[in-house]
Amino acid sequence: MLTDWPPFHALAKAFAEGHPCLRVAGLAGAARALAVAELLQAHPRPALVLVAGLAEAHRWTQDLRFFGVPALEFPTPEPRLWRGGRPREADAERAVICRRLLAGEPVAVVVTPAALDAELRAPADFTGETIRLAAGDSLDRELLLEALGRAGYERVDTVVEVGQWSVRGGIVDVFSPSHAGPARLEFLGDELESIRLFDPTSQRSVTPLDEWLVLPLPAGAA
Repeated sequence: MLTDWPPFHALAKAFAEGHPCLRVAGLAGAARALAVAELLQAHPRPALVLVAGLAEAHRWTQDLRFFGVPALEFPTPEPRLWRGGRPREADAERAVICRRLLAGEPVAVVVTPAALDAELRAPADFTGETIRLAAGDSLDRELLLEALGRAGYERVDTVVEVGQWSVRGGIVDVFSPSHAGPARLEFLGDELESIRLFDPTSQRSVTPLDEWLVLPLPAGAA
């Protein structure tokens, strides 16, 4: 049993005492993830698991999940698109991970050295630029649109991808990574009458929401 192995006892003691950096050595394959899972299950808290490369990151994430740990793979920075701008899917994944870490969720974030160079907002800035909306809120719609720009969202004619927003009369569409699909915000004057998820393919509203969270992203297309 892993828990009967003296070196693991030393590792577990250091983890329980809050040592900021620990090295898992002397194990092979999934046994390394099992050791980390044992630590996190005994002392639930956010943890960063640094691995050598992408293949290892995929393997570690799968193994940790198999052993019952909520594991998230942190995306590596991607090259800018030929027309400028950047792919937003990775930015969206990072935003979700940042939100969960700031909430104090006991997640294990698996990261490569290259991913440590990803552009991120400072925790206070991330929290300050997160937009929380609820049906029935009274707010200045123009100030909301300005806030979307500061949060790194790109204005488009039709919202189809994460990180985009559009406006048509009293309707504002926004695709935040906080949900799997975009939301349609319907205003009557300065009152937010309703929030509904919609299908970006058909543009039809599908699911009403009471609240909506817009997570900040790095700046989009330049």
